[in-house]
Amino acid sequence: MEAFIDCLTKYLIYLAVCITILLFFRLTRNVPQHVFRKMLHYVAMTSVPFMILVSESWIPVTVIAVAVAVVAYPLLALGEKWKGFSHFFAEKRDGEIKRSLLDLFLPQAVLTAVFYGWLNLPYVVVAGVLTWGVGDTFAALIGIRYGKHKVQLKCADQKKSWEGTLAGGAAAFITCLAVLLLTGAYTPAKSLLLALLTAPVSAGVELCTKNGNDTYTVPAADCLVLAVLSLL
Repeated sequence: MEAFIDCLTKYLIYLAVCITILLFFRLTRNVPQHVFRKMLHYVAMTSVPFMILVSESWIPVTVIAVAVAVVAYPLLALGEKWKGFSHFFAEKRDGEIKRSLLDLFLPQAVLTAVFYGWLNLPYVVVAGVLTWGVGDTFAALIGIRYGKHKVQLKCADQKKSWEGTLAGGAAAFITCLAVLLLTGAYTPAKSLLLALLTAPVSAGVELCTKNGNDTYTVPAADCLVLAVLSLL
């Protein structure tokens, strides 16, 4: 119980700081809708990695992640009754925020239970989720701004561009390497090898995933590659 309270307290402080920053930018700066949507995404996406880094066990992280999704969904459903809700949260379509929370927190809870709880590889989850999250952000922002060459491969989401995919892959590599080095999980040489092999997989799965299901496919693929390589 003490471990659970400690993890929850630290996460609530982290969440309060993030919400304060988000409100500051939303209310005082003219932030483009797609940029603010990515800022919201970052807060949610970094939640589980943050809790893993400050927790002594996988159980509090998994329980809190599931609880956030379960509790936030009905609260956001109530909030949707406010006419300005969709605009304030930069939703592309009605109900996007509450569904996105489910799509983020529940899969990450499963990844935490499997790779941290079962395999005892906590940094695999941290690196896998952040590699996807940062790569996805750069792929979207660069693709929106500079994406002129659409991907024509049959297996790919043809709305995506080569510019966005390459930017996402580069960002995934840098993020994966930085996380592995900063956490000290592996030697620099092994961290470099893991990042070099994980980033292309991350970018490729992202490219081929359609209908917004990358929150499931890419973190899982990243964690699987990192776990297999880690155990070699």
